[in-house]
Amino acid sequence: MTFNNHLKASNSQEVTKRSHYASLSQSVCFPSSNPSNSISPHYRNIPKIYFTTIKKQNTFYLRVSHRDQLQNESITVSLRTNNRREAMMNTDYLKERLLEQAGSFVSFDHMRAALKEIAQTELVRRPKVDWFYRGNIIIAQEALQEAQTVEQVRFIQSYSDIMKKGLQSDTEGLLSIVDSVSSVSEVSEVSESTIVNSERSKHSEQSKHRVNNVKTFSQMVEDYINEKEVSGSWTAATLGTKAATVRKLVSYFEACSLQDKPIDQITRQDLLEVRTALSNDGLKLSTVNGQIRNIVAVFKYAELLDVIPKSPAVKLLLKDRENKDSKALTESEVNNVLSYFKHGYFTEAKRSKKTIEAMKFIKWIPQLAAITGARLNEILQLRKGDIKQSDNGLCWFVDINDKGDNVLKNKSSARIVPLVDGAYGFDLDLFLNEVVNTCNDDSDNIFRLKNSDRQLNSIKIGKLLKAYRDNHSEAPETLTMHSFRHTMATLCLNKKMPESFAKEILGHTQSITYGLYGSAGVDVETMYKEMVKLWS
Repeated sequence: MTFNNHLKASNSQEVTKRSHYASLSQSVCFPSSNPSNSISPHYRNIPKIYFTTIKKQNTFYLRVSHRDQLQNESITVSLRTNNRREAMMNTDYLKERLLEQAGSFVSFDHMRAALKEIAQTELVRRPKVDWFYRGNIIIAQEALQEAQTVEQVRFIQSYSDIMKKGLQSDTEGLLSIVDSVSSVSEVSEVSESTIVNSERSKHSEQSKHRVNNVKTFSQMVEDYINEKEVSGSWTAATLGTKAATVRKLVSYFEACSLQDKPIDQITRQDLLEVRTALSNDGLKLSTVNGQIRNIVAVFKYAELLDVIPKSPAVKLLLKDRENKDSKALTESEVNNVLSYFKHGYFTEAKRSKKTIEAMKFIKWIPQLAAITGARLNEILQLRKGDIKQSDNGLCWFVDINDKGDNVLKNKSSARIVPLVDGAYGFDLDLFLNEVVNTCNDDSDNIFRLKNSDRQLNSIKIGKLLKAYRDNHSEAPETLTMHSFRHTMATLCLNKKMPESFAKEILGHTQSITYGLYGSAGVDVETMYKEMVKLWS
């Protein structure tokens, strides 16, 4: 079985992508125990291998992804060309090389290393004659499928024989072919005719494939979501929400009668109509712009796959003409909130013993949010083992990670943030003795909360803050737990902290840190010294 874009089975029926991937996963990465190497009917339990050819910055790449119930893995290698036909040829070649080693891979990492070595050693040697022969053998095989007459079949077979003997350095075989024809020019004429016919056939097949492979926006949305899931760009925690948000766009395209329109025929004017539909649906401006960014991402992905020549989703964002109050808090506002959770909550109203016992730990949550800028869910899942001391004992820090059943918003969210004693009145020793050291195991949640109730816990903290806001007139109307994160970003900006440090503290990519809110590898003690300056 060959693995090109027009894969055919022995029964001449087109193999579906699902069966193709399942078969490939058995043949290449995880050899089947079935001697016939047949495709298991329980393909959902079979690790799947996905091959995707993408175009980025005028260069084609091959992404090989492995997905199963436990993890997602992938490798992307350059096809070293900006020519689509040559890229597909290189893709087919790499697949064939993997199949030559069928059954020898013990894991995806093993296959990843083999593919990387093949791509690095083979594709960089394109000028060598073996690559020339292999490429033209593939062309001959494809041309043979389009042959209409006996003469065409003979010509193509002769040409293929020449290429195979050249690949094998069979000089005697090549000379015998030359002797079997009337002249060398006749051989050249046959070869040239074959190449022309195969090129025409290839072009015709690509055109048919492009026509048959036209996608609607809804189909492109599913491809986009699948890519995000396979590549791991969206974490398991955000996948469901983000996928549902992007899929919701389909209803707006349907409202504009664009559900059946091929995506390569959708114009910018069509997208402006979709934007109007979003705006007229009573959504907030930030929500509308968020959905527009999703539209841009889907069309950009379509352009990346060469489904459309150029994305029409440009300059669609709406501008906010209203002046908004800053989301950041002043120092006095922060101190007022923290003072309430330390003292006011326990004295301003009667509380049950059970509530007081729980609040003994929960009261530290706003304090940690204020001095670290961490997201609420990142704080709620902290365990005893996540509170650590630096090697030289200079400082303590929180390790924000996705170990165990912890979850992160994205890959950049994994980070360490120093704890500055005295910041906004933070008492480090009291925190360690009262909250951290009273835990039994490193896996214990320091606030005595369960990760399985993370959504419920988040809601409870939000209600506590809302109660403070409702009962204290001096509290900003926009106060939320996320306000502490904005405050940290603003503080870093006002204190002229280098963006590389701010990026590490907030867990952002560098471009977003001061853009939306206010270098990887920063040493924790160096970061601590920089953070101390924020409150000096």
